[in-house]
Amino acid sequence: MTRQEIAREFKGKNFMTPKILRYGQAGNVLYELSYGTGIYGDSDLYGVTVLEKQDGKWVSSHAAHENFDDVLSQVFYSREEAETHIKTLAETVSEEGENV
Repeated sequence: MTRQEIAREFKGKNFMTPKILRYGQAGNVLYELSYGTGIYGDSDLYGVTVLEKQDGKWVSSHAAHENFDDVLSQVFYSREEAETHIKTLAETVSEEGENV
């Protein structure tokens, strides 16, 4: 998928991390890396929003899992942590799930 095609799959705006840094694909999931300063504007936050394929459609990781511990979307306090999570996604989910 192209970056534009990936971007179209993400709906809505994230008020905690509204600045989109990039879209991409990691293994069998799509991700959005975004940045913001939180509710009070006093701390750097980096969000990794993940979409997973379910029944042929892209859905948020939150919708794809009943157990919160299985949700792949997360927030981090440094870009380095967020980038590490994206690398981990590529390694972890490429072993399971269906191909994009």
